[in-house]
Amino acid sequence: MGRRIVNVLIVPGVRRAAVGLAAGCLVFGVARAAAQQPAPAQSGPAAPPIVSVMSGPSGETRDGRFYILAPRTRFRVPDDAAIVVYFEWAAKPGDYTLTGTWRGPGGVSSSNEFRHSIRDRRLAAYWQLPLSATMPTGDWSIEARIDGVVAGTHEFQIVGPEAAPIAAAPARRLPLERREAFARTLSLTAKVEAFGDDGSRLDAGPGTLLEGRTVAASFAVINNATRLRVTLPGAAPVELSDVAAFNHRQGWVLLELPGGDAPREGVVARESAQAGDACYSVSASKEGTLAVQAGEVVGTGTHPLGGGRLYATCAPGTTSAGAPVVNEFGDVIGMIASGSMPGIREYAALEVSDLSTLRVPVIPAGILHTPAARGPVTPLATIAQRGLFVPPVTMERQVVSAGFATRIVRDGPATRPLDQRYEFSRRDPAVATFVNWLAVDRFKGTASLRVYDIDNQVTAQSTPVKLTLRKGDLKMTSWELPTPGPGIYRVDILLGADVAWRGHLRVVE
Repeated sequence: MGRRIVNVLIVPGVRRAAVGLAAGCLVFGVARAAAQQPAPAQSGPAAPPIVSVMSGPSGETRDGRFYILAPRTRFRVPDDAAIVVYFEWAAKPGDYTLTGTWRGPGGVSSSNEFRHSIRDRRLAAYWQLPLSATMPTGDWSIEARIDGVVAGTHEFQIVGPEAAPIAAAPARRLPLERREAFARTLSLTAKVEAFGDDGSRLDAGPGTLLEGRTVAASFAVINNATRLRVTLPGAAPVELSDVAAFNHRQGWVLLELPGGDAPREGVVARESAQAGDACYSVSASKEGTLAVQAGEVVGTGTHPLGGGRLYATCAPGTTSAGAPVVNEFGDVIGMIASGSMPGIREYAALEVSDLSTLRVPVIPAGILHTPAARGPVTPLATIAQRGLFVPPVTMERQVVSAGFATRIVRDGPATRPLDQRYEFSRRDPAVATFVNWLAVDRFKGTASLRVYDIDNQVTAQSTPVKLTLRKGDLKMTSWELPTPGPGIYRVDILLGADVAWRGHLRVVE
């Protein structure tokens, strides 16, 4: 009797081969003859590097990936019906021949071979060995080959009914399927609205539901608010006039919702996220529509004003500050950050060097979800009294462009900024700030510039200059100030007492 192949099944990205040994009457002579033949010498290219190998009594496929449910290397008949061994390699896209050879006591041997094509760099396969009461017990192994080259081995043990029962291994936690992850991300997204003294809505944005009834949000969304409204999915809105904790430098605020539903459990990840981890988040339109996007964590770093940062590709827009970042298990690993200073809603060049990659900064959940972050509640009025809120930009319609440069080349109609950037060195003698006006409304008054530090304290300001703008006028106004010391600064350009443009710059040694 020879070998027989059972249940060869292809799923995206994974090949599965189940090899059965004939129960009780395997032709040992054939198997021994095969085992006695010397292994062919390997030559040519090496096998792809192995990423992981794992065995267990069963597995499950989710979204095209296979997972061993309860990993172990010891199996008992007749309790266990099968042994499943999973291999994964980092390989180049292309076509491969994969061979799995089972070897057991007494020279028992059986192989299964198949072709498999991949389009990415993940080459994965698993083999299944059905078990029966007549299986030879003892030490077993499976050898995997790729295009005839040994690419990994895995050893395990089969014991009989006389052996002690095997303690059940903890069930492996499986990632959510894509549709489940999307639904989970939306369920962890709150809506945070900010209102002013007159009852008008100043701003709105997403929030992140942490454990219990704590919602994390961007500090920028509560700017100038006297009252907040927080709405959890499927729940009634809750009105607040204080915050549980905040850090305006790092750009986050915690809101504690009183009473209501029972706490939600297990939403904060127990371990820190690492580069390469899958993640999900949402972008929010100005109308409040939420769109979930999948991505991955692409790096870690340190925020210039303290605290760690993750960088991820799972939030496509600039309105996502405050949105949750969720891992493949549905746990919160962080919250999409706003810019580096209060008042920034966009992902500033201060933190993201290449906006085309859509890498956005993420505040790790470990910073938000710590006992040290909690304390007595702080009224919104107290935050305003401390000068931590910034005035809104209300005259931006008069501005067509603005920014920073090393100097302004003055040449009549050809006057222009030279070497525009957002980061300067102490070696630069001055920072030039310019604004190109394109008047939508007539204006007659003054234009001025103010520079603030991270705590909203004025560090420099210009003398107001007279400015007249007629509808349709195109003019440039510029200022040059000595380069300040190292740090991050907010620069406001004002028309009269109203802010027309706001920018942020960094100075390094």
